[in-house]
Amino acid sequence: MAIVTAVIIARGGSSRLPGKNMKDFHGNPLVAHKVKQLLACRSVTNVVVGSDCDEILSAARDAGATTVKRAPEFCDEKTRSWNEVIADMCGKVDGDVILWAHCTNPLIHADTYDRAVSAFMSGDKDSLVSVTRLQSHLWLHGEPFNFDPKSKVHPVARDLEPVFYQNGGIFIARREDMISWRYVYNDPLLFEIGAIESSDIDTPEDFMIAEALYGH
Repeated sequence: MAIVTAVIIARGGSSRLPGKNMKDFHGNPLVAHKVKQLLACRSVTNVVVGSDCDEILSAARDAGATTVKRAPEFCDEKTRSWNEVIADMCGKVDGDVILWAHCTNPLIHADTYDRAVSAFMSGDKDSLVSVTRLQSHLWLHGEPFNFDPKSKVHPVARDLEPVFYQNGGIFIARREDMISWRYVYNDPLLFEIGAIESSDIDTPEDFMIAEALYGH
């Protein structure tokens, strides 16, 4: 049976929501909340948190995670590319398969992670990425993107061809592949999750919305 390692990276700094990863979310620091969600997964063998912040690492250990101290340069998006961050972190953990998760998606259920792992393991794609469906009238560069407003019959949103956005919640691939690609996917299976679970925290408003939606 493959060893699945859930990986969380959580830096100490945050430009739009200072101290984001340690903000209290229903009684736990956000990083600890995510650790507990992942530890509740049947398919996850271990959870590893990488950070440059001792406070974050301590909270993660208290929640049951293994921790890795990351060099400051790999926690600064200005000094290292996202590709370098991925390869560096994946090289610091063990396991056959990496489930890459983020603290900032606090509403994803353990069962959803388990279904994603199962879909990856049983599928024929080399990776998996979680996406969310969007069926709305979209505009791009000032022009209608997915509908014709001059058509004789106005297309209602439910009849439009859906598009999907990458919500950042779940990325799965074999550890050696992530290191080789220096990325979290290559030819992925698109794993759809709903709008509530895919909630992503970047701003104070996002945090308030996620708190209000928790448990729904």
